[in-house]
Amino acid sequence: MNLAKKREGLAETVGELLAFNDERGLWLILNRRHRADLGRCCAQLNDSHRRRIFPLLADELAADVLAELDTLTMFDVAEDLAEGDLSGLVEAMEPDDAADLLGELRTEELERVLGLIPVQEAEPSREVLSHDEDIGGGIMNSRLLTVGEGGNVAAVIAYLRQWRDDEQLFYLYVLDACIGVAMLAAILFSAALGLLVPLFFRSIGLDPAVASGLLITTLSDVFSLANYFAIAIISLHVLF
Repeated sequence: MNLAKKREGLAETVGELLAFNDERGLWLILNRRHRADLGRCCAQLNDSHRRRIFPLLADELAADVLAELDTLTMFDVAEDLAEGDLSGLVEAMEPDDAADLLGELRTEELERVLGLIPVQEAEPSREVLSHDEDIGGGIMNSRLLTVGEGGNVAAVIAYLRQWRDDEQLFYLYVLDACIGVAMLAAILFSAALGLLVPLFFRSIGLDPAVASGLLITTLSDVFSLANYFAIAIISLHVLF
C-alpha cells in the first residue's frame, strides 16, 4: 500500500468515526498522525467534518495542519473557529503561514485576533503583513538564525543543532527488521551451501575442502547483498 492509499484510508477511517461520534477514537488517531497526512485528510473532508475534527487536535498540531491546507480551505476552517481558538493557532504558526491566514481576514477581525496574542508573539506576523504578499518580505519566514563571520563550519553546525526541532516519529522505521530478516536468510543460505556444495564436488570426484571454499563465500556474499536490497524494496513498497 503506497502513501496516497494510506492517506485515502485515513480519510475513510475519520469519516466512519465521525459517523459513529467516536471522539475518543478520533483523538487517538488524529494526534498520532503526521501534519502532512492530516492536511491531505482535511482537504478530502467536507466543511462540517473539518469543523468537528479541528477542536480535537493539539494546538501545535492543529497549527501545523492549518498551514498544510490551501489558502481557501485554510480560510474556511478559520471562519468556523472562535477568535480565541484562532488566536491560539496563529500564535503557534510560523509567521509566514500566519500571515497567509490573517491576510484573508477583514481588518476588524484581524485586529481582534492579533489583540488576543501577546504583543511579542504577534509582532513577527504583523511585520510580514506589512509587506505586499507578492514580494520577499511578504512570503518569507522572519524567524531565522544568524551566525557571525568569525566561526568555522564545525562551530556553525554545532550552533544550528542546538536549535533543531525534535521530530516526532509517526512511522515505524523497519531498518532493524530488514537487516534482521536479511541476516537470517543469509545464514540459512550459507548453511545450505555449506552442506550441498561439498556433496556436489564429492560426487564429481573433486576435493570439497579445496574446491568449495571460495565458491561458497562468493555465492553467499552475492546472495546476501541481493537479498538485503530485495527485502528493503519490498518493505518500502509495503509502507509507502
